[in-house]
Parts: sequence; C-alpha cells; structure tokens
Amino acid sequence: MKESIPDTVRQQDTASVKDALSIARFRSALDWTLALPTWQTAIVHSLAHFDIAAGRQGVSQATALRSLPIERKYQVIRHLIASSPPTLGYAETNRLARLCGYTSHSPNPSLNRLGDKRWEQFCSSVRLRLSARYEQYKSSQNELFAHHYSLPARCVARICSQSSLQEDALQEARLALLDAIDRIDPEENFASYARHWVERRVKNFLMREQFPVTAPINEISKTLRSDTPNPNLTHATQSKTIRLDQPSPPADASPEPHTRSASHPNHLATISDECDAITSALSELTEKQREVIQHRFGLGDSSAPLSLAQVAQQTGISRQQVFQREKRALQRLRELLAPIGLEKA
Repeated sequence: MKESIPDTVRQQDTASVKDALSIARFRSALDWTLALPTWQTAIVHSLAHFDIAAGRQGVSQATALRSLPIERKYQVIRHLIASSPPTLGYAETNRLARLCGYTSHSPNPSLNRLGDKRWEQFCSSVRLRLSARYEQYKSSQNELFAHHYSLPARCVARICSQSSLQEDALQEARLALLDAIDRIDPEENFASYARHWVERRVKNFLMREQFPVTAPINEISKTLRSDTPNPNLTHATQSKTIRLDQPSPPADASPEPHTRSASHPNHLATISDECDAITSALSELTEKQREVIQHRFGLGDSSAPLSLAQVAQQTGISRQQVFQREKRALQRLRELLAPIGLEKA
C-alpha cells in the first residue's frame, strides 16, 4: 500500500520527502528490533560493549534506547546480531526480515523457530540487508544535512554574541541538526522543527558555559596536577558567582579580609580532601570518558582545554561521540561528588 503524503510535506521537494521517509522507516525498524523482549539481555551486553548506559535514574531502558541516535542504534543491533542472539519465534522472525528488507526470506509457518543452522544463515542475511539500509540512511542524512547546512550558522549568529564561544556553539548546532534529522517526522515541516531543535541546543550550551561554578576550571586543573594544595583554589571558592571564563586571582594577590584564614591548616586539609575526592571520582570513569574529560578541561597531561572538534581529532571519534561521552562522564562525576557537596564544581 502506497503511503500518503500530507499537504505540509507536498510543499517540499520530492527528494527531501523520500529522504525523510527513508530515515523514518529505518528508525522504526531499529526501534522495533531494540524492543524485542527475547533480546533484552543480549541488548544490554551490546550496550556495554559500546559504553552506552542501559538506563539511568528515572529513565527506563526502553526510553533510553529510543533516545539513542540512529547510528548508535544500528551499531548496537549489528553487534547484537553478530553475537548469536537468541532465536526468535516465527512471527518475530518474519517481521524482522520484512523490516530489514530481507524479501527472499520464506519462513515455514509449521515451524515455531528456525534450527540453529538456518538461524545462523538468517542472521547473516539480516546483517547484509541491515548494512544496505544503513547506507541508504546515511545517504538520506547527508542530503538533508546539506539541504539545511546554513541553518546552524544562522542560529549561532543570531543567538551567540561571544566570539570565543561561536566555534563550539556552531559544532553543537550542527550536532543538533543531525539529531533533528534522526528524529524527522515525514508528516511535519522539518525546517521549523530543525530550527527549534538547533536553537534550544545552542541556548543550552551557552547556559552551561555561563553557569556559575564554585571554582574556576583552570584552578581545579592545576590543583589536580599538583602534589600540593593550591591556596588560590580556596580563595576562588569564596565567590559563588565566578564563571568559567573569569580569570583566577593572581598568585600574589592579597586575600580579602574575610578570607585571610584561607591558609589555615584546616582549610588546606579541606582542599586536599576535595582534590582527593575529585581524583577518586575521575578514576571511577571509564577510560574513554576520562580521556574526553581530560582533553575538554585540560586535566592530566593536557595543556589546555580543547573544543569538541579538537577532541574528536585527538581521539579519532566523531564530535557527537565526544559530546555524548562528556555528557555521561559529567553526570557520573556529579553523582560521585554529590555526597560531599562538590557536584557543582
């Protein structure tokens, strides 16, 4: 049955409509596969292989899976099918074949499940069809991204006035456009939806960059790299409105009257304990997450904080993967540091 195209979509060019339908169908197939009850345990193992959280507080695994980018969903499913997943029933096998474009599959209704050999052949064929569908998805994604390529730059120019943040803001905006493409709805006007998605992502980025913290990132970085506590860190933490881009006080600056006790042994011990807590929390991250955090905030051997694009170049992964790893790492650090009141640092 031929799918009807709503009036709002008829105004778009035919190629864009086909791209939108292609992406929506591929996403639907991936979501259905990830929701298979028989494969839930195997899916958790595949998520762990790619360092993806199966769920988090207040968010079920099903919701977390649906929120993943299409590319990550595809990677998880491809790894899952290659890992000899449990055999599916007749109805599930038949539908999976149709969703993946495996039209030559002709199941026997009298058999509830395929035998081991036939199941292995079926999984191999599904992987091939899935790869073809993925290539089609990437082609459609590239076409839509190219068609709306100027949108991120226009949004950043209108929203972000700080030249020092525009490069990272533009990267965030482009990632947002890719996210919007992944969530495309053929029945809606994509240009309006994408603009809303990009603007919200850029505004959230600027808010994070300007949000007050208890100490400048550069002072925390210096303290973590040093064997001895830095009294400047205590001086900086006296002000609750210091921003990330605010320079730290000079080393020879005289403290304010109410902070003259900053060099007291009790204060230094507190700083040492906090540094130990931060170091311990960093060690709880995965190696990949820790690498991204070190590059992004100039910790460890990193000399200066790097942008998303620079970290992606250093680590050999995409900017979107850098962003996702940083997001998960910061969330984990907040959870670990919350008991001692350092979750905002």
